[in-house]
Amino acid sequence: GAPLPTLASGKETSGEKETLRQFGNALGSALAPVANDAFAEKGRVLLEKTIGARDAETFRALVPLLLAYEEVRNSIAKISPPASGMELTDALEKSYGQLSAAIASLAEGAVTPEELGKHWVAYSDAVIAMGKALNETIGFFLERGVHFAQDEPGAIFALP
Repeated sequence: GAPLPTLASGKETSGEKETLRQFGNALGSALAPVANDAFAEKGRVLLEKTIGARDAETFRALVPLLLAYEEVRNSIAKISPPASGMELTDALEKSYGQLSAAIASLAEGAVTPEELGKHWVAYSDAVIAMGKALNETIGFFLERGVHFAQDEPGAIFALP
């Protein structure tokens, strides 16, 4: 995608930094349902169970994952970003929507191995897009010198 817009001076006023911090916390809150070890483990286990599976029931067990990612996408869509964060917000929203759609296609089950392969490719592409959007988000706040306290939702965008 296109490079994210950067502020010309790179020196934000304290008011601009506070606006960006609030924006980061809003994004962090939106991602909170899926940005934790428990959710990651649940997703890993459910996805692993589908490897080699042919029964529709195993694939239907993925529905809670797609609903969680759809909830995140909807939460991101409700955020009013500052102008500098619009592209970023759109990329995050799109990536979580793509991930939800890919899991939905897996959850429907597949009639043939070829169909299942296509669904896994779509899922893989969606995971890559989500990872890229998250990396860009981390860079966005880092470049602007926006820091989050460990107990703030935006802390998920801070590097250790």
